[in-house]
Amino acid sequence: MKPCTKCGEVQSLDKFYRAKHTNDGRQSWCKQCMNLASARRRAADPDKERARVTKWKAANPDKIKANAAKWKAAHPTKVKDKTSNWYDPDRLAAGQRWRKYKLTPADFDATLAAQGGKCAGCGTTEPGGMGGKLHVDHDHATGELRGLLCHRCNKALGLLNDNPETLERLTRYLREAEQGNRFKILLDINS
Repeated sequence: MKPCTKCGEVQSLDKFYRAKHTNDGRQSWCKQCMNLASARRRAADPDKERARVTKWKAANPDKIKANAAKWKAAHPTKVKDKTSNWYDPDRLAAGQRWRKYKLTPADFDATLAAQGGKCAGCGTTEPGGMGGKLHVDHDHATGELRGLLCHRCNKALGLLNDNPETLERLTRYLREAEQGNRFKILLDINS
């Protein structure tokens, strides 16, 4: 037991931070008083505190690495969980859909079910691209959700600037080319 020289409260030694320079190996202020004083110092001049921490980190990279390694060794399950939770593609995609479109996972699943689990453009069940999920297609002018598309259909609409006339011209071009009407294609392009 030891009294805190700041608040005067008698507390057990584990309530005091360690200090190599003292006889009992503990600070003279309790942890609560030390934390309050640190918080006041940081609030009073945050730039000065930021500069102090930056300077200390630059001067002590080995201590930082050693402390990190020590913590990781003492908490292997937290490190594993933190790593696996950090890169969960489904969680990351759901967060991105919420931030961009305010689309919840339940709304995404309902839209997918309404489309029969297929791309609204070509009907494929293979989404392609990264993440293995269909992409959210939305009207760029209004932000309104139009449906879910595979990677290729979403990319195609983007490259066509969501312009239906260009898509119709390209469709006509392909149909004419299938029939061998190359001269008609050139006339249509020039008109």
